[in-house]
Amino acid sequence: MKARCNHCKHNLAYKKGGATTHLKRHLKLCTPRKATLVGKDKGPKQSLLSFDVTEGDEMLSIFKYDKGKVREELVKMFVVHEYPFRMVEHEFFTKFCRSLNPKYEPIKRQTLKHDCMKMYISEKESLKLALAGINKISLTSDLWTSNQSIGYMCLTGHIMDSEWKLQKRILNFCPLEPPHTGLAIADSISECLIDWGIEDKISTITLDNASSNDLAVRVLKENFEAKEKLHFGGKIFHVRCCAHILNLMVQDGLTEIRDVIENIRESVKYLKLSPSRLYKFNEIVKSLKLSTSKRLILDVPTRWNSTYAMLECALENKSVFSRYKERDYNYKWLPSDEDWKRAAEVSKFLEVINDVTKVFSGRKYPTSNLFLRQIWKVRKMLNDMSTDNRDFVKRMTLKMKEKFDKYWGECNLVMAIGAVLDPRYKMKLILYSFPKIYPADDFQRHIDDVRESLEFLYKEYLSVDSQINSSMSSATYDSNPSQAKKQKTDDFDEWVITNSDIIPGNKSEIDMYLDEGVYKPGNEEYEDFDALNWWKANSLKFRHLSKMARDILSIPITTVASESAFSVGGRVLDQYRSSLKPETVQALICMGDWLRQDFGVELASNKIGLSMTYRKFFTSMWTQHGRLLDLPLSTALYKLVLGQIIWLVTQSHLASTLLSVSTSAQKKLCSTSAQNVVNLSEDKALEILRPAGAALQQVLERNLGLDQYHPIVPFIIFLGTSATMWVFYWRLTYGGYSGDISPELTLELLKGKENVVLVDVRPEDMRERDGIPDLRRAARFRYASVTLPEFNSFVRKLLKSGRDLDDTLIAAVIRNLKIVQDRSKVIVMDADGSHSKGIARSLRKLGIKRPYLVQGGFRLWVKQGFRVKELKPETTLTIFNEEEEMVWSRI
Repeated sequence: MKARCNHCKHNLAYKKGGATTHLKRHLKLCTPRKATLVGKDKGPKQSLLSFDVTEGDEMLSIFKYDKGKVREELVKMFVVHEYPFRMVEHEFFTKFCRSLNPKYEPIKRQTLKHDCMKMYISEKESLKLALAGINKISLTSDLWTSNQSIGYMCLTGHIMDSEWKLQKRILNFCPLEPPHTGLAIADSISECLIDWGIEDKISTITLDNASSNDLAVRVLKENFEAKEKLHFGGKIFHVRCCAHILNLMVQDGLTEIRDVIENIRESVKYLKLSPSRLYKFNEIVKSLKLSTSKRLILDVPTRWNSTYAMLECALENKSVFSRYKERDYNYKWLPSDEDWKRAAEVSKFLEVINDVTKVFSGRKYPTSNLFLRQIWKVRKMLNDMSTDNRDFVKRMTLKMKEKFDKYWGECNLVMAIGAVLDPRYKMKLILYSFPKIYPADDFQRHIDDVRESLEFLYKEYLSVDSQINSSMSSATYDSNPSQAKKQKTDDFDEWVITNSDIIPGNKSEIDMYLDEGVYKPGNEEYEDFDALNWWKANSLKFRHLSKMARDILSIPITTVASESAFSVGGRVLDQYRSSLKPETVQALICMGDWLRQDFGVELASNKIGLSMTYRKFFTSMWTQHGRLLDLPLSTALYKLVLGQIIWLVTQSHLASTLLSVSTSAQKKLCSTSAQNVVNLSEDKALEILRPAGAALQQVLERNLGLDQYHPIVPFIIFLGTSATMWVFYWRLTYGGYSGDISPELTLELLKGKENVVLVDVRPEDMRERDGIPDLRRAARFRYASVTLPEFNSFVRKLLKSGRDLDDTLIAAVIRNLKIVQDRSKVIVMDADGSHSKGIARSLRKLGIKRPYLVQGGFRLWVKQGFRVKELKPETTLTIFNEEEEMVWSRI
């Protein structure tokens, strides 16, 4: 018998019951065993050297495996890069980690999640300490709904650090229960601020333009004002998202000129629908030696920037479309020269809006000082376009000017004060742009408001240091009494007064700043000019005003910082990880943002598209059935609906025959009179269904991002029409209740384990005459009979009339039975099954999810030979809720 060493696999002599001294001796000398003892305080140790990178310099240090450090770095990796927790259990991930270090110990996904929550709590406490030293914080917030229909609110804080650098941190990504009213939003924001301990430090809040947000701001403003913690006097507390307003304005303008770019949009749809068509188009592009860097883009009507991208690419390949027409005779949407001219005008306008939006959406540089200059560009362009004589330009401009005046008709103080605190503009930009933005009789009022607000904000900052300055000046006076004496003027002083300009000693910093000329950077430095760096360099000269500029320039004018978290939220809470709890989602998103900001990691957004294999599959499947891809939505909808109606009526192959007759190829086989009848029916049907087709097209394009020629659209229409017709048939047959059940199935359900109740609604005299169902054992406790309460004629006229009142009252009685619950299967039995549908419908309205009827009623129960017994008082269950009786008595 041999013994094998577990470490070196060496075989040694061994006899059962024999000596083991030689085995112990081998273990002491076994080299592999000595290596395993390193780090376990057993046997000899040998230090490992490693290079640690500290502040860019590599330093040689002693390496020691730290299991806690490994798990900490593992958490950061999974959170920052949004890896799923399950990945930590993957076999090859474990092998990879062990190849880096054999001492790696695998962990479970539950352990990783626990480590994430632990680090989140630790990082949150650290951020709390950092925010405790901040005087003013600006907020942005927005709402998002996940694929689970859970509403989330993202709250982001914006601050300026000690190095005068803009910093933003996602403070909360918390669930918001519906309805998302203004009060609910305000309460949720208040809870978050109290949790962070910054409820007294909020200077501004930036939100989208919505009525619920307006109410939320009003509530928050009143709360801060009641506690006397409303900064800046509340003058700039509410900042409307400029990007959102600009988007609304452009969307309104584009809706007026959809017909102008219709041929270009349809051309792009036609080409992108088929890979072969797109290949031919690209071959022409190559033959003309045009740029192939920009490919055709199909726009989404609800996103104007995608329309701009579509027009930009189409205009670059303008000459290709006419050449493609010569190779494809089915191509019918070739834009005319006038179409191209109009598209160029629209693209030129959208280019300006696109540049302005990019400036607004910056997150690493101040944007409040850039706002007025960009808005002035938009206003100037609208004024120039309003003088154009072309109809489509007038329509677009008129719509956008209405939206512009609605939101920017009153002066935006953040916009104006931010521009004044830019040393390149100061008051010069206000004096130049306001007369062109506002009416002639109103612009001076806005200029005066800006100057008054500027003085008011400056005095607020000045008052913070007033006590310190007064105490310092009094101390100086006490310690140097001789300086307090009035000094006599000599000849030199008189000469200086008469020959020099004297700067008043009481001149404020804001007056000194505005009296100086504007700062003119070099041409190369102008676009990259950073106003914060200028104020940092001049903070000693403008001690109070620099603090004010520091806070004003840190105010965000868009909600981009909060909206960007939604793409992260969509990836963290995708369809494969929908089981994550809201608190886990908040921890992952918030901590991921904090770590990315600390380490300077930029996370690229995931773009999900349909694979070519997927498109080819549906294209090959659906183009073989009626060529519905090349039909307008209203026509395709008409043909599918026609087939479904005929199938419901005839349930035979006649549907496919009539459907084929309605096509143009089969019409020719019919007589002239038959063709006229079919044509007339098609015209009437298309006239009726055309609005439905337009509505369906908007749903597909806006909500699903699909165009009407996408290969999956006919499949969606087919399923939709089939489901609609089936629901219509089911509604017509059952009238809203769950269905009819035979007496045999009723008895089986009553004997089973499900929560089933049989309710006899026959009149009491009929139950005494004909008897009641004889149910044995436990089933008899699932039987109840109800009697309609008596009401006088006046009450009946007051409430309802006829049979509807009786059905509603009986349903109310049944709903209040103790044995009836919301999820109970309530089976209603009447005399012959013809008078209980109304009761079942009323039960459905009262919250009973599964009301049924006994098919044929009590009469069929007796006919099929089921047991019946006489009515006795102890077997009759008639229960009516006393509260219901009080309600009816009051009525």
